[in-house]
Amino acid sequence: MEAKLIDIEAYDIVTGTTLVPNDLAAEEKKEYVKLNRKAYSMIVDYLSPEVINYATSALTDRLSGYGLWQLLRTKYAGNDLAARSVAVGFFLRPKLSTLSIFISDMRTANQKLILSGLVLDDQFKTLMMLDKLPDSFNSFRDIISMGFSTESFERILKKLESYGIQNNIDNLVDSEVLKSPITSLYSKSINTDISCPHCKRFFRFCSHCGKTGHTEATCFQKNNNSDHQSKLTGSTSKHQHSSNLTMTKEDENAINAIYDRYPELRL
Repeated sequence: MEAKLIDIEAYDIVTGTTLVPNDLAAEEKKEYVKLNRKAYSMIVDYLSPEVINYATSALTDRLSGYGLWQLLRTKYAGNDLAARSVAVGFFLRPKLSTLSIFISDMRTANQKLILSGLVLDDQFKTLMMLDKLPDSFNSFRDIISMGFSTESFERILKKLESYGIQNNIDNLVDSEVLKSPITSLYSKSINTDISCPHCKRFFRFCSHCGKTGHTEATCFQKNNNSDHQSKLTGSTSKHQHSSNLTMTKEDENAINAIYDRYPELRL
């Protein structure tokens, strides 16, 4: 951000180094106002909606780059090591919940870094951000590494936003994305119905007694009491793999396959 403000010759204006020309210097004042508003527009482009709402309500001099810069520095900036450490913490903290929230959090964290006065290379920030994404974003990493690694961090975030929209993952939740394939399959195996490799039907499997038709929580062998037995007598589970609890050869093969794949289920 500072480099861009320097590029348009507005950095000295927003920092207060260049003061407002007096009314007698009409041309100089006209140029000052022009650059001040241009700086305002450039700064706003880097702000998250939450920060923009705050600035809009708190800023008395509308469209003033100087006023906006000073307001943000007063609220967020710090020149000491502790304040910069806080800014770094904000940058490291965001995790992928939904893609839109993640991008918003990264923008806010980047703003705090800039306002703290801590200078980090855009490429370094990009690498840190990419490292937070799950494996399903490997194609996006490839796109960035092949042609956009020198882009500004803000432009990389915009590309990530576009990538999410184009691939229908704008509102992707991390509960499934962040799981490794093995973890996801294991969780499904012990918490929900299991698919039989032979007939492809779903059935319930008890990890305690090794029988089908029920789970460990309702296992009679584990919870051996008359009340539990009376509740189960005469009831038929819709998840039962066969018409009764007699294990078929196909059931044995299915269970052995599950044990081979998930040895943690063996007692």
